[in-house]
Amino acid sequence: MMLGHGVTLLSPAALAAHLACAMLAARLVRSRATLRQPSASSRTAVISGAAALASFSAMPPGSLRPFFNGYLSGAGGILLIWISVLLSLRQRPPSLYRERICAATLLSLTGVALAAYAWQRGMPGSPFNFGTYVAMPLWGISDWLMRLLLAALAIANVWSLRFFQPGMQRLAAAGLCVIWFVPWNVSSLLESRAAWALAADYLCFWLKTIALNILCLPAPQTAMARGILKNALYRHKGGL
Repeated sequence: MMLGHGVTLLSPAALAAHLACAMLAARLVRSRATLRQPSASSRTAVISGAAALASFSAMPPGSLRPFFNGYLSGAGGILLIWISVLLSLRQRPPSLYRERICAATLLSLTGVALAAYAWQRGMPGSPFNFGTYVAMPLWGISDWLMRLLLAALAIANVWSLRFFQPGMQRLAAAGLCVIWFVPWNVSSLLESRAAWALAADYLCFWLKTIALNILCLPAPQTAMARGILKNALYRHKGGL
């Protein structure tokens, strides 16, 4: 159960490995077209990506606790995504400013609404800590009407992912969608706390996050992302 509070850095090496996994996942889901686009400000782009990357420290990877497990750590994670969004506005055409701001606003309002619902239902743990929603998924404590509302929120947030900057920023937003709407883990389904089950939960978190990134892309970009993954697997197989 991920209900404790306070900073719970397992170790600097574990945090570095977790963030390295985030960087690898962002690399996999980023399209070739995005990689070829020159950024308006390389320093701004780096800071924007770093802010989005840092938000993963507040997200529980699978059934593990968030690395920063404070009472308001979830609010801090959303704030970091907002910093990434605001910095990235300098790198995009003006026509996309409104869409990206709206997508970030929807993500924030969803977090506030779910926190209010968790507090109203008396869920154990802080409603502003992402670990609370993994330890006790909202689907299991909701009636049919609330489940319909959750489904509507899930569809709206997944659809709006396409307006986030491809790469780390979109990956961070997708990670929040996984935590809120697809929180189930292998260990809870099999009722096992073995090391292999926790490792499977960790891998499952990244697979779900990457899948949401590919799912939210428009059709041409989806085909390109699949092609990149296919080529990467082909090269890996050829090198063995």
